[in-house]
Amino acid sequence: LKHPSNHTWGAMMTATTANANLASRCVHSSSSRHPHARGLMMKNTTNPKERQLENYLAQRGQFSLLGYRSSPLPNNVITRAQSEADTSTSSFSSASLSGEGEGGGGTTKSSKITKLTSPVSKDQFVNFFRMALPYITMHKSATFVIHIPGNVMKDKKSNVFKSVMQDIIILRELGVKLVLVLGSDSQISDLTILKGEKPKFAMSKFGATRRITDEFSLEAAMEACGRNNIAVQAQLTRGPDVRLTRKHGDHYSDTGGFGASSNNEYDNNRNSTNKNNRENLNNGRNFPVATSGNYVYARRRGVVDGIDYGLTGEVVKIDKTSILEALEQGDVVLLSSLGFNAAGEVFNCVSRDIAVAAATELNADKLIVLPEDSYLPRDEANGGKVKSFFTLSDAKEWMKNFAKGTEYEDLVENDRAYAWLRSGYAKSTSPDIINGSTISKNPLTSSGENVKVNSWMRAQEMDYEWRVPSCPIEMCAATFACHCGVKRVHMVDPNKSGSLLVELFTSDGEGTMVARDRYEGTRKATIYDCVGIHDMLQPLADAGIVVYRTEEDLRRSVMSEEVSFFVTERDGKIIACASLTEYENGKCYEIGSFAVAREYRREGRGDALLSYLEEHASEKGCERLFLLTTRTAEWFISRGFEFDGAAEDEKLTLPKGKEVVKGRGSLLFSKYMTTSED
Repeated sequence: LKHPSNHTWGAMMTATTANANLASRCVHSSSSRHPHARGLMMKNTTNPKERQLENYLAQRGQFSLLGYRSSPLPNNVITRAQSEADTSTSSFSSASLSGEGEGGGGTTKSSKITKLTSPVSKDQFVNFFRMALPYITMHKSATFVIHIPGNVMKDKKSNVFKSVMQDIIILRELGVKLVLVLGSDSQISDLTILKGEKPKFAMSKFGATRRITDEFSLEAAMEACGRNNIAVQAQLTRGPDVRLTRKHGDHYSDTGGFGASSNNEYDNNRNSTNKNNRENLNNGRNFPVATSGNYVYARRRGVVDGIDYGLTGEVVKIDKTSILEALEQGDVVLLSSLGFNAAGEVFNCVSRDIAVAAATELNADKLIVLPEDSYLPRDEANGGKVKSFFTLSDAKEWMKNFAKGTEYEDLVENDRAYAWLRSGYAKSTSPDIINGSTISKNPLTSSGENVKVNSWMRAQEMDYEWRVPSCPIEMCAATFACHCGVKRVHMVDPNKSGSLLVELFTSDGEGTMVARDRYEGTRKATIYDCVGIHDMLQPLADAGIVVYRTEEDLRRSVMSEEVSFFVTERDGKIIACASLTEYENGKCYEIGSFAVAREYRREGRGDALLSYLEEHASEKGCERLFLLTTRTAEWFISRGFEFDGAAEDEKLTLPKGKEVVKGRGSLLFSKYMTTSED
């Protein structure tokens, strides 16, 4: 039986409900004549109709009633404190993948995709859904902008395109509001050549390659964008296997559409309320509707540095209102590389510009970038492993390093177009006060220039260039989007089947995330921070929440090799602090002196600091985090810590060397860290 090429764990969810009697005919096979036929295989059957049905379903890439397929989940993932607070304590033990090790071992052709070689066990299936529940809840009704590059869109029949689209359908069905930006660069070049013309490009002074769009190229662009839209609409229209869904009711129609009602009059009357709710939500439609239109306003790029770019356009703004209206009625919004102006002209724009502009203007919860060449940043100091996380400031430093030693180094360091890359938060003793809340000052460069950017239009007005010479284009887009206000940007390899779902619904993820808010301003404390730490902890010590510590005690702790103090700073003021104390040669760490300034509570500062501590401890090889508390038990329980008992109980297994203050009545909580197997 040929292994289906376009399956996801969403389909696996329905497939595992297959009839038990029929499923009992399936046996596990570790080998087959077909290289991808490993998994649940059907026994030799004497029924030719069953065999014919199996072959037919396999060719269509669907799941049969005689066995289930499961999609690959990563075997090699890097421990990462995901941007969202992880409230789950369970881990998912992933099945093995075929092909190369972590990161794919190199560039993978778009026609191939990593596949699963062994089925997921029932326990793994259950644990995964339990672990994913917090993320499913948080992503519901969130707005995601996803950029799909031209090489993925180029071959509409490829496994990569189908896999990406099935993951996107799952996101939509889980309540995510989706804006898809469809790249078409490679198709435009191919179609231009077919029309007997040669594609033309020019390089700007910033080292960025731009297409020179003539009439032939624009015609090719319009044709390519139309094909892409139709291909995506076709994938979104596909419905599930009705024979499976009927086992759980008639929510799906006989045509495979979504949201159709039952033909049974009794059921229609009995479920009239639910039926009306579904029709109100989907406006009576039977499947997800993909809408496209003139959402992108552009202007002619014109003549730059003596080069006439013809009908190449630059994004001016996004029709935010119309897109939000479409998202609210349940549509999936499709944006192409075409932009329009008030004179009725059409321009060919850069799809990544449109993706960054859309994510910024829509105030999207996430921008997701699928690299064309499977590029993900790697940490050479850590064996070349994929870097799973960047703060915004770290990402900027990473980008600037690409220009060092090149002809563009002086440009990046001094040109105003890259002022945003050199920006930092200026210290101020007089922060703005609005409605009683402290508001931070605008980001400034070292020269005092205001580089605050909160919209794409503002960035264009300031003539910023987001492409840094020699730096991978995906990293540039991710970092600039964060600088412009997008909180989190994810880079995910589309050639790994299911990588988008793993990145969004597991704590370790599968790609690289750049976060604007996560850890921003958090650093290791110095001896000069002791006064600020003491002032923050003193009121909590007076209330009996933390143990009282003198300034001298804090200085010794900050200078100690066993204790690491961390602070979160804003406008030169310490707004949060915590410590990590090492025990058992780094196998165990204690969290202590955890505090957030009163005026900054309920803003996620505590979650950010806790995730920072977990990430730091995990990198050190920590297996167990523990803490003692008297007043904040509920907060830590909701973040995955488990109650181990009274700290003064001699039966508890506290790390060797840990002393408990008698009479405080402290409670012990622990969290066991999960690490990925290489």
